[in-house]
Amino acid sequence: MGKISEDWRLSTTLQEAAAQCPEVMLKASKPLTAEIKEQISVAEELRKSEDIYRLIVQTAGEGIWSQDAAGNTSFVNKRMADMLGRTASEMVGKPVVAFVVEDERGDHEVRMEKRRQGVNEVYERRFRHAAGHDVFCRVSTSALMDAAGNYQGAFAMLTDITEQKRWEEIILSQRDLGVALAGTTSLHDALRLCLTMAIRTAGLDSGGIYLLDDEEGIFNLVVYEGITTAFADKVGLFAPDSPHANLVKRKKPAYLSIRDKDIFIYEGIIGEGIQAAAIAPIHYRGRIIGNLNVASHTLPEIPPFSRRVIEIVAAQIGVYIGRALAENALRISEKRFRDLAALLPLPVFETDSQGRLTFANRMMAEVFGYTEADTAQGLDRIGVVIPEEERAKYEEMFTHLRHGETIDAVEFTMKRKDGATFPALLSAKPIRHRNKFVGLRGVVVDITERKDIEKRLKKNEELYRAIFENTGQASFIFGKDTKIKIVNAEFEKLSGYSREEMEGKMSWMEIVEQRDLERLLSYHRVRGKDSHQAPRNYEFRFLTKEGTCKDVYVTIDVIPGTKERVASLLDITKRKAIERAVRDSEEKYRNLMEEAPIGFCIVALDGTIQYVNRRIEETTGWQRKDLIGQNSFYVGFFDEETRGLLMERLATRLAGGAPKAMEIPVTRRDGKRLWVEIKTTILRRGGEPAFAQLAITDITERKQAVEALKESEEKYRTVLENIQDAFFRTDVHGRLIMTNPGFLKALGYATEGEVQGQTLADFFPEREECENFLADLQQNGFVKHRELKLRHRNGDIRIISVNAQYHWNKAGVCAGIEGIFRDITDMKKMDLEKKKLEDQLNQVQKMQAIGTLAGGIAHDFNNILGALMGYADLAKFKTKDDGIKPYLERITNACDRAKDLVSQILTFSRQHETERKPLLLTPLIRETMKLLRSSLPSTIEIRLQCLNRNDTVLADPIQIHQVLMNLCTNAAHAMGKKGGVLEIKVTEEDLRGTDIISHAGLKEGPHLRLEVRDTGHGIDATIMDKIFDPFFTTKEPGEGTGLGLSVVYGIIKNLNGSISVASEPNRGTVFIIYLPLIDADVGAEVVGDAVIPRGKGHILLVDDEEPIASLGKEILTALGYDITVRYSSLDALEAFRANPRRFDLIVSDVTMPNMTGVALAREILSIRPEIPILLTSGFSDLVNEEQARKMGVKAFIMKPLSLQVLAQAVSKLLTGGVSKN
Repeated sequence: MGKISEDWRLSTTLQEAAAQCPEVMLKASKPLTAEIKEQISVAEELRKSEDIYRLIVQTAGEGIWSQDAAGNTSFVNKRMADMLGRTASEMVGKPVVAFVVEDERGDHEVRMEKRRQGVNEVYERRFRHAAGHDVFCRVSTSALMDAAGNYQGAFAMLTDITEQKRWEEIILSQRDLGVALAGTTSLHDALRLCLTMAIRTAGLDSGGIYLLDDEEGIFNLVVYEGITTAFADKVGLFAPDSPHANLVKRKKPAYLSIRDKDIFIYEGIIGEGIQAAAIAPIHYRGRIIGNLNVASHTLPEIPPFSRRVIEIVAAQIGVYIGRALAENALRISEKRFRDLAALLPLPVFETDSQGRLTFANRMMAEVFGYTEADTAQGLDRIGVVIPEEERAKYEEMFTHLRHGETIDAVEFTMKRKDGATFPALLSAKPIRHRNKFVGLRGVVVDITERKDIEKRLKKNEELYRAIFENTGQASFIFGKDTKIKIVNAEFEKLSGYSREEMEGKMSWMEIVEQRDLERLLSYHRVRGKDSHQAPRNYEFRFLTKEGTCKDVYVTIDVIPGTKERVASLLDITKRKAIERAVRDSEEKYRNLMEEAPIGFCIVALDGTIQYVNRRIEETTGWQRKDLIGQNSFYVGFFDEETRGLLMERLATRLAGGAPKAMEIPVTRRDGKRLWVEIKTTILRRGGEPAFAQLAITDITERKQAVEALKESEEKYRTVLENIQDAFFRTDVHGRLIMTNPGFLKALGYATEGEVQGQTLADFFPEREECENFLADLQQNGFVKHRELKLRHRNGDIRIISVNAQYHWNKAGVCAGIEGIFRDITDMKKMDLEKKKLEDQLNQVQKMQAIGTLAGGIAHDFNNILGALMGYADLAKFKTKDDGIKPYLERITNACDRAKDLVSQILTFSRQHETERKPLLLTPLIRETMKLLRSSLPSTIEIRLQCLNRNDTVLADPIQIHQVLMNLCTNAAHAMGKKGGVLEIKVTEEDLRGTDIISHAGLKEGPHLRLEVRDTGHGIDATIMDKIFDPFFTTKEPGEGTGLGLSVVYGIIKNLNGSISVASEPNRGTVFIIYLPLIDADVGAEVVGDAVIPRGKGHILLVDDEEPIASLGKEILTALGYDITVRYSSLDALEAFRANPRRFDLIVSDVTMPNMTGVALAREILSIRPEIPILLTSGFSDLVNEEQARKMGVKAFIMKPLSLQVLAQAVSKLLTGGVSKN
């Protein structure tokens, strides 16, 4: 992309130069005009980069469509063609209107007229897909006008919004369906509306709705559309075990295709012509109540979008059917209530939400002394039968009813029409519709004659209610049908449901975990037949509203005289968890005892062995069966003496004595003597001693080790005295009590007495590091390979690697710390140096990899630049018109910029040999700053501080210029629009000794130090190690290539220098460069206008690039030379062999097919050794200037060649000199 973008930039520069002053260009001679046009035609070749941009267009996520002035398609990208189900070749050349749906073509022509007037707009349009369906698009279009304002066509970006439109259609259809359903009273009509909406919105053509008969389990077809009556008769009924029913019972939609065997569950499906079908279950409150079937006679399968529509409509049908069934049940219940109320011998009434009577039965009128005419006219409010003194009580009751509470047998003093009063019980329950209070229903019982009985009943009722509510256990009453009738507050807490959610609505099966449900249902069925045969108490897993599972213990009793049961639940979740934990703990303890590395023996207080583990068997050689039940004091492995000690120790522990281990000898069954350590623990039960646990450890090896230790102590001391590592031991206060010679040597002491009494902390330069070391030691009991810093006696800081641990006295008490360490200071320095060298190697490898890529494009690019630069120079050379020269100069400048880019690429690749010469740095820096000043914002202040004495380095001035420009432009970018200070400072520094360590690759001696400092935003520390990587950049796309700092790095390294960077966020960045200084006198080099020499002679010009060869011929002919051109090295060799004395000079390209320029030069020199040869190359790894000279080539010049350079080189060779450039 870098090459393509630069080609495009050069082409644009040429066009701009040619367009800036057309009048002046017209004044030029016709030959000159033709030459300039040829220049432009060469630049046009660079437009091949359009292929890249076309690729971008073809892979764009949006449709792109352009048309010409006649309205015909001139271009579509792949995305646009795919949106309409076509190929680009099918669309190009055809009118755009041919793809617009017919009813929108008139609007299309109106909008096209706007486009001809230059109006741009955004609108929606429907196009016809190749498959026949409509594609909705959002079109953003722009008119294409030429410079004169003439309409050339239009360009549009199109977004497919078909999916969005379909969803809008679904939403509108659902809204329309909701309105239609609200006005429909017939379930059949409502289902037909739903079916029609499902078929239309899903884009299908037929279907039907089945409803499930709960009692028989049969699916009945209730409405259908788009199928024949004969087929409807065949599929109108499905048994519970039919394939259709089994698909529905899976509770998820099934999608069938004629290609799948599942579709043949329907008889006559082939004859009906159905290709694909969908079966969507219809749910209501988690229960299947039917299914929606939709089908297509044309589509091979149900599309994904249609599937979503089907599932949405199926859910909507479920909601509607459920609501219809509930309302129907409510109407039936209402009728039953009124029929029952007419027969009841008690006053029954209903009110609305305001307390106005809406119903009163016959007994209501009789009891209160009203006539039927009175009740027919309306009693207005139930309050008319309530005396004034009872009104407040009644209003309070009414308020409770509003809040959903049921009023059961509240005593009131009632008033008849004649004013007489009587005691009565008023029971009422709120009437709720869709969970909203709409009135109350009540019954009045005259209790005049039963007042005393009622009082006793009331007390019993209150007692029962209090017990039920305050028993402390969660309780509920349920019926034979499993419905929950009444719950108490504790049950609400346990379940998470409210009374309103459960009472009369939920089944107790909904609170039972699935794994226990079948068991509890079997108990329920048995209890229904004979309550004495079913378990009264059992455990099960209880499901709460949140879905959590609890363990409960239930007690169930049948309420005498009823079919209802009362259940009391106790939450035993914690108890079950404890039991599981205890079982797990016991199992873990048992496993731990069995797998323990020491023996365990549990004995009763009389000494009888109750348990021994596997380790006891291994230690004593006695089997478990031989020991359990025996008296521990008289088993074979204890002798008389040890038996007495053991009995004495057990008695001491039982008396409350402190636990203390005892070491005694025992005899194994095979007669072998062992030493064991026994620790006694008293196990208690109920606070009283019950058992003794003996922990028996085989310490035979430890005993032997103690003896061996005594023998090794002298050896240990000898080793410590002679090892090179440092050893130390401290007391419990950290004071040194023992060191070896290695310790004294490591820290610079002569005798042990000099360090005795000092603490470890005295040797730590940082107290915190000492505290961390001691904390780790205390936590783990040891430290291994811990790196620490200790202070040497002379003040130096030494880095050590230490292993340390606590040491213990014979009593088992910690006596201090002991450890051994090694001085690794020198090793750490070597590791650091190694890391630096590895980093440098990695950077070199990266630069080499990118260099291979960069060098690959240089040759072709230089050939292109050669043509541009040569023809521009030739035009300047030939023209006599001073007015046109500035424009030609701009072309040359553009070529120079491109040449600089090539130079930068070649420098980056490090395959281009540059000419190093003594260079005074200060004049070059000042010249660069003058150039830079004009391009930097005025908000950036430039400060320059240079040496007044000699600052000569061995370098290429072009490369140093590149370094300065890259670093300074990066600094300017970092400071941005707010500005800041850009400081360039040059100083001299003599690097010696340790100074060289931090500057890898430098040699000792005087160096020039160059600093480029800015006050910008700084460099993030996380990317500091990447900034010299090729192509790494923090700039926005298009603002940088990521090569600048890589090039700088490569240049400085090739000059045997070093570069480093330091940065602080929001403070700025400084790049520091070191270059070796040299002793050299550098004279000022004055470059003026060079004279272009002419000459005579016959030149054989060889180049496989025809434009380059033609250009060379024209330039050299204009300079007075005779030119023979060959485009092939083989042809050139043949021409030379035919007449070697015909030519005075050979000018050849290096990189050519079949035979390279180097090979051609060897062949020609073998024929005529003295002939001068000039080799040119845009880039080549075949030969360089030095190699060319060794093989007899007189001159080697890098492309692109200016007219002046070529003229001087040819003149010099023909007059006997040697040229280089």
